[in-house]
Amino acid sequence: MRIQLLMSFITLALLLVACGDSDGNSAKNEGTKIVPGVKVFPASPKVALDGELELKAFIEDAQGNIRANDDENNLSIKFSGFDNEFITVDSAGFVSGKKLGDSSLDIQIIDHNDANKTYAKTINVKVVLVSVHKIFINPDYAIMKKGDKQNFTVTALDKQKSLEYLEAAKASFDYNKDYVAVKKRFDDQKSIIEVQAKATKGYDFITPIYQEADDQKITGNSLLVQIQNRPQPNKPSANDEGGAYIDFHIDDDKNIYMTHSDKGQAKLYYHYFSTKNGAWKDQLLSVPSDAIAMKHNKIFKNSDNVKILSYDGKHFIQFIASDAVGNQWASQQLFAADIVKDEHIAMNTNYILYYDTMAKTLNLFDIAAKQATKLLSNIDDVKALALTQDHNKALRILFNNGKGLHYIAKIDKAYKYETISSEANKIKHAKLVFDRYNTPSVLYYDATANKITYSTRKSGTW
Repeated sequence: MRIQLLMSFITLALLLVACGDSDGNSAKNEGTKIVPGVKVFPASPKVALDGELELKAFIEDAQGNIRANDDENNLSIKFSGFDNEFITVDSAGFVSGKKLGDSSLDIQIIDHNDANKTYAKTINVKVVLVSVHKIFINPDYAIMKKGDKQNFTVTALDKQKSLEYLEAAKASFDYNKDYVAVKKRFDDQKSIIEVQAKATKGYDFITPIYQEADDQKITGNSLLVQIQNRPQPNKPSANDEGGAYIDFHIDDDKNIYMTHSDKGQAKLYYHYFSTKNGAWKDQLLSVPSDAIAMKHNKIFKNSDNVKILSYDGKHFIQFIASDAVGNQWASQQLFAADIVKDEHIAMNTNYILYYDTMAKTLNLFDIAAKQATKLLSNIDDVKALALTQDHNKALRILFNNGKGLHYIAKIDKAYKYETISSEANKIKHAKLVFDRYNTPSVLYYDATANKITYSTRKSGTW
C-alpha cells in the first residue's frame, strides 16, 4: 500500500573519511593537505535485511579529485573480508543484507598506472530490520555551479520491490551544508528534493536515510554532486531557413552558436544568439562554387574562435571566425574524400573519422596536424561510427565493419583495438558514453537480431 509521500530533511554534515586520516571532510577544506586514500559512500552503510545497497568506492587524490576505475586510471577495486553470514558483496559493490547484525568489509584499490600502488580501507556494515528494501535518488549524478538549483526524485522499494512512498518522520539526508542546500517540495505524489550548489568547486554526496525506530534505519544510494564553474545550458530557440544537418553549441555565458544547411543545397548558415543582448545574428556563409551540398555540419567554440566543419560532397572544409558574432569567416579545404552515407563520418573539434568508399579504408584525420592516419584497410563497409572523447579528453572510437562491433582507444600515441561483439554484424545507431567514473558504455541496435544491446567495459573486457 502506498503511503502519502511526505519528506522531511535534516541537515547533517557528511563526514568524508580518508584512509589514514582523522575523521573529517579533508576533500573540502581548502588549504588543508589531502592525503590520497579510499573514499566510500555511504561512509557508514546500513543495509536492510533482505535488501540491497550500492557502495561507491574510489580514490581521492592529493588535489581532491575523484578517481575511479576507467580507461585512464586503470584501477582494480576489490571487496573482501566480510562475513557472508550477515552480508554478501559482489564485485560491483552491491551489498545484500542476509542476517541482522554487523560485518566488517575490506576495500582494496590498486592503481596499475602507479606501480600497482595499493590503497586500503575497512568499514563496518550493519544489517537492520526495516520495511524498506532500497532507497535511491534519480538521477544519481549532477554537475552544478554555485547558485544552480536542480530537482531530484527520491524513491524507495518495499520488501516486494514495489514502489513505496516514505512518511515525513522517517526520512532524512546526510550531506555537507557548506557545499549544498537541500529543500523538499511535493509534486504529483512524488518526493522531490531541490539541491542548490553553495561552493565554487569540489563535490559532495547526498545520502538518503530511512528510520523506522531507534537503531532501525538504513542508508540509500548516494547522489554525487560535482560543483564546477560550468552552468547547465538552456535549450536554443528555433531560428533557421533550412533544417538539415543542424548542430549547436552553448558556452559558459549561455550564448548559442548554431549551424545548419538547406537539404540538398550548397548553403551553409550560421546563427549566433547573445544572452547579453537577447538577439540573434544570422549569416549565410560563402561555400566553394563547385560544392554539391553542405552536409555533416559540426560547430565548435573555444576561447579564440568559432569553427564549423562541413562536407561539400567532395571535400571536408573548415570555416573559422575570429569572433563569436562571425563578422569575418575564413575557409580552408582540408582534404578530399568519397563519402556516400551519413553513417560513414564522425567529427569532433580535433579529428575527423571517416570511411572512404573508394579506397575502402577507415581513416582518422588530425585537423591541427593536417595529417590522416589509416586505421583499417580492405573493408567493404563501415557503419555506426562514433568519435568522442572521455572525461579526460582522451580519444575514443566505435565502429562496425560487418565483422562485429569494435572499440578503439588512443592511449599516448598508440591505438588500442578491442572487440565488443564479434556476432553483431548489422549494427545501427550505436552510442558511446562515459559515466561519472569515466567507464565507457555502448548502446546499439543489432538489425540482424532485431534487438537493442547495452555493453559496459569493466576490468578490460566488455
